[in-house]
Amino acid sequence: MNQEVEHVNPYRQGDKTEQVEEMFDSIAPAYDFMNTAMTFGLFKRWRDKALSLAHKFAPDAEEVLDIATGTGDVALHLLKLYPDAAISGLDLSEGMLKIAREKARKLGVADRCTFTQGDSLQLPYADNSFDLITVAYGIRNFADISRGLSEMARTLRPDGTLCILELSEPANPVLKALYRFYSHNIIPMVGRMVSGDKSAYSYLPQSVAACPQRYDMTRLMTDAGFGDCLWRSLTFGAATIYLGKKRL
Repeated sequence: MNQEVEHVNPYRQGDKTEQVEEMFDSIAPAYDFMNTAMTFGLFKRWRDKALSLAHKFAPDAEEVLDIATGTGDVALHLLKLYPDAAISGLDLSEGMLKIAREKARKLGVADRCTFTQGDSLQLPYADNSFDLITVAYGIRNFADISRGLSEMARTLRPDGTLCILELSEPANPVLKALYRFYSHNIIPMVGRMVSGDKSAYSYLPQSVAACPQRYDMTRLMTDAGFGDCLWRSLTFGAATIYLGKKRL
């Protein structure tokens, strides 16, 4: 399954990592608005639920990394949960990171949250650097999910926590059909109107459909070195939280 999503590209055949960077640079100005519009505001509720569970798994985290941080929404929310922790955000897209840094500046927390451009498949951090790693709505964009998970395991400390939040398709056949109609027809149309990018919001539902979901994702996490892996569906399966601990 993960091989399938690795070959779902935003624009053309070829290197997925380069295209994902290009895509998010293109849609950065519209990204926050589109997240709200296409999920009817639910993405914030999903974020809060995922990070609340992450905090229960890792209540005393001192070093936290948010991968695919985008415009910094998750990283900045982590500051509220971990006021004394060092929070780092990493993303491929410099266009998205510029918005994240500006948000941090306006909130007066630029000195508490570091945003770095980098590749999730080659994390620029030493082994055993973090107590908690989060990835929200980003893992389906990885050019190699297994390699990305292995990198996260490498940079987590023993017994460190991984929390993934990702869009998914409902398991119920009727809800799945409705979801597919909405995601394959309405979202691309609105996305083209708002962002001006003809391909980015057609890529989104294709990548969601192809991404490993539920047990398939936790199986990949287990293979990468995580234990106690679990998943929880949100809003009839439209989003899924995955949690795991780096094995000792």
